[in-house]
Amino acid sequence: MRNNVFGAFNAEAYFEDRFHLAPELTAMTGLKYLSDRRSSAALGGIAFEPIPGNAAKTYHGLMPKFGLMFQPFSNVQFFADGTMSRDVPDLIDLTQSIFPPRPPWIANPDGTYGYQMNPLKAQKAWTGEVGSRGKWDRFSWDVTYYYARIWDELLKFNVNPGTGIFSTTFNAPNTVHQGVELGGGIELLRNLRGPDAGDVLKVSQIWNLNLFAFQGDNIYGNNWLPVIPRNVLRTIVSYTTADGFYLAPQVDWVPTGAYVDYANTLRAPGYALVGLQAGLKMPNGLEWYVDVRNLNNAHYVSDVISVANAQRPVDNAFQAGNPQAFYPGNGASIYSGVKYRF
Repeated sequence: MRNNVFGAFNAEAYFEDRFHLAPELTAMTGLKYLSDRRSSAALGGIAFEPIPGNAAKTYHGLMPKFGLMFQPFSNVQFFADGTMSRDVPDLIDLTQSIFPPRPPWIANPDGTYGYQMNPLKAQKAWTGEVGSRGKWDRFSWDVTYYYARIWDELLKFNVNPGTGIFSTTFNAPNTVHQGVELGGGIELLRNLRGPDAGDVLKVSQIWNLNLFAFQGDNIYGNNWLPVIPRNVLRTIVSYTTADGFYLAPQVDWVPTGAYVDYANTLRAPGYALVGLQAGLKMPNGLEWYVDVRNLNNAHYVSDVISVANAQRPVDNAFQAGNPQAFYPGNGASIYSGVKYRF
């Protein structure tokens, strides 16, 4: 067991203001400051950490933001904004280790070991997005395109003991995250049970397009980043009544699974899941619900652990003694209960 004492101190300040340039046009600007300190101390007295020591790192940053929103009608908006962000390493990243001599211990010229933290940088990014949301007659939508240029992104991979690689978190110099978040719906039929009955049959579609990749990396070139699937879609057909009853079958579809490794040699298979939600919302705030998931009892991979190269035996996550890279999803299941809102 490790013989360490950890500490963290986070301080943030944030300012934002909005200016109405015209009745339909609003500008927004903001600024955020952060100071995050991470400290770790070894008490010593054990084989892996024989002498006491301590180390600390502090991360500072200013992050501006700006944006515009145009609202030509009360229920229609168009927007564009840009934001700078920073993410600092966790203590587990700064003190990660596998076996001696290991970080946070390094060899000194006199043959002793000194105490240090892993030299990870803060992750920095500029993110821009444009989009629209609103409702018109029987149609509703919420669509956004985003583009994030990231420097020193904090990426993790699973390490096989014996590789000589101690760090499982590293800074990727240049990466890009871009994609589309789309939600849309159309009310196909109204008042099915009679005039002014208030029941509605609606079809909704949610689509996430994730294009996350390295940019000219020395090792991985322009490879795709693992773990995140390219496309995630959900289709819902819902029927609701004025007295609170609802019934909503749905299909979740991942056409192609995520890559497992940064070398892009292995990826998870795609899958489709059928589900069903039903319930009754009562006027007093109570709601009875039933949620049936994976009704088709599909066998699928719900998540993966990233590795450097799945085809290279030295860091292949499928060897004995290493965690498996694929996590199986749950089979057919049903959940039911009562909610209360107040």
